[in-house]
Parts: sequence; structure tokens; C-alpha cells
Amino acid sequence: MAAEDIAKPSTPQGLVLEAWAQGFCVGALIIMAGITVSNMRRGVLLHKLILIEVRIQTPNRDVTFARS
Repeated sequence: MAAEDIAKPSTPQGLVLEAWAQGFCVGALIIMAGITVSNMRRGVLLHKLILIEVRIQTPNRDVTFARS
């Protein structure tokens, strides 16, 4: 399914639901980044890779209100 085939919600209830879902996703990524930063140790590659992944994923969650 291509991105062009997915319609944005047009009803107020659909927009509210989508906004809450995006907020939870971004919030979870922020919490994950905070936990990773608090557990970082020198020389541990896994923590750096997790932070890179979180940094890449956070902007991708903001799709409902982006202009088409």
C-alpha cells in the first residue's frame, strides 16, 4: 500500500484519535531516549545505536499533520 492511498482522518474524532496515537508514540520514544541516556556507559555501542534509532524514528511519527 503506497503512502498516497492512505487518507488522513477527516472527522474531528479521527483527528483526535490520530493525534493521541502520535503523541503516545513520540512520548514512548522520548522516554526510551531518556532511559538510554541515563544508562549510558563509555564504550558501549548498543546505547549509541539505540539513540541513533530513536533520533531517526521521532520525526517519522509526525505524519498526520504534515502537509501533503
